[in-house]
Amino acid sequence: MDGPVGVNAAAAIEIVAVTKRYQALRPLRIARLIVNPRDCVALGGFDAAAAELFVNLVTGAAVPDEGDVRIAGRNTRDIATDTEWLASLDRFGIVTARAVLLEGLSIASNLALPLTLAIDPLDEDIRLRVEALAESVGLARARLAAPASTLSAEERVRAHLARALGPEPQVLLLEHPTARLSCGESQAFGSTLKTVSEARQLGWVALTEDDEFAARGGFGSTRRPGSCWRMGSGGRSDGSVSTLPRVRSRSLWGGRIMSRPMTRVLWSGVAMACLAGVLAAQVMKTKSPDGAKSYIISPKNGDTVSSPFTVQFGLKGMGVAPAGVTNPNTGHHHLLVDLNQMPDMNVPLPVTDNIKHFGGGQTETELTLPPGKHTLQLLLGDAVHIPHDKPVISEKITITVK
Repeated sequence: MDGPVGVNAAAAIEIVAVTKRYQALRPLRIARLIVNPRDCVALGGFDAAAAELFVNLVTGAAVPDEGDVRIAGRNTRDIATDTEWLASLDRFGIVTARAVLLEGLSIASNLALPLTLAIDPLDEDIRLRVEALAESVGLARARLAAPASTLSAEERVRAHLARALGPEPQVLLLEHPTARLSCGESQAFGSTLKTVSEARQLGWVALTEDDEFAARGGFGSTRRPGSCWRMGSGGRSDGSVSTLPRVRSRSLWGGRIMSRPMTRVLWSGVAMACLAGVLAAQVMKTKSPDGAKSYIISPKNGDTVSSPFTVQFGLKGMGVAPAGVTNPNTGHHHLLVDLNQMPDMNVPLPVTDNIKHFGGGQTETELTLPPGKHTLQLLLGDAVHIPHDKPVISEKITITVK
């Protein structure tokens, strides 16, 4: 790069001199990447964990160890509240196999979830919007009444695309969308992506090794680590991306990758909680392994603290994963504050002042409470915020706030 890099307020995404360490042999490094509105960008050399980390950095769910990520000119480090973060997140539609499809619900209901909470039955206006979304991504209308469990691999990725398009994002982020598709299915999906992006005048960034898909989607070839490039309105390039290609590594959700509350993972955890009545009979509870234990590391029972204070979460026999991630023997924390009656353990936990969600996989939080005695208790939830079978719940502690 020649000279200092200034802020490009016109860019949808600007990444400069970023380093982010994660559970791989080397950190993710991006020297410079600029994605302008309506650009089509394909990046290669990212395995699943690196692709997920890239999406987290762009959406602000994680911040870099070094360097800056700017969205529409704003540094993600400057996002101070969940409200600001959700407003920034609304710019993006995320297409990933990590997103939860509720298998017992119809395909139409799954496509409607980003649009409404009233999915049983669908209002006429929502039904028409769902049918239009399905048509735009190549899902047959006749399939919409079928349960999501009947989706083929190709239909499933198209359903994820439709869901990502529902909130009308400005940029799509796609994590290896064609990894499970045949060559012909991959090319067809690329053509669909091109049609959709042109019709809606939106850009996309795909983490992919599939050159044919990228070409059909509107990008000439996949850029890999070590190439120098910058996306511009004409599709030309001149920046640099550096990472370790094809590292087979895992994400350690209990670590510090997730540094910002991820209260909406692909779609709102609040929406999940409001769907309790619909899901109760249709979502099977996730079993917890024998010996799993949740506990509060700090403060201790009987402690006296001053607000604000830090609450550290502990978990044995299971791993921590964000809401929306269905890895075996994992879950995410919920903190019950001054809760006198336990919530229904058979439906998604509601979002209230007394039930605080940590859907980003956080393992601690800063809490502000008025002076007096208070109770704290941890309850683990699965990918859709439902307590496990058997519930993984800590002992209730009592503290005094000065």
